[in-house]
Amino acid sequence: MVRKLGEDLTPDELALTTGTEVLAVLPHERAVAQRIARGDDPTRGRGALRSQARAVAERLLGDDEAPEDAPW
Repeated sequence: MVRKLGEDLTPDELALTTGTEVLAVLPHERAVAQRIARGDDPTRGRGALRSQARAVAERLLGDDEAPEDAPW
């Protein structure tokens, strides 16, 4: 689900609305939007968003399935 900044639901509201579990609440990083706007790779940063997105991906894929060269 992609939401505009400022239109956020609480994690509980989102879970209730979608009927699914919220795996993570990822922070907004202005630098990611700037990289995307420039056409750069948004995964190149070293901020909290990258590390948290990696943790979510590993949880979803399982540690065994995450490729070593994954960009997250």
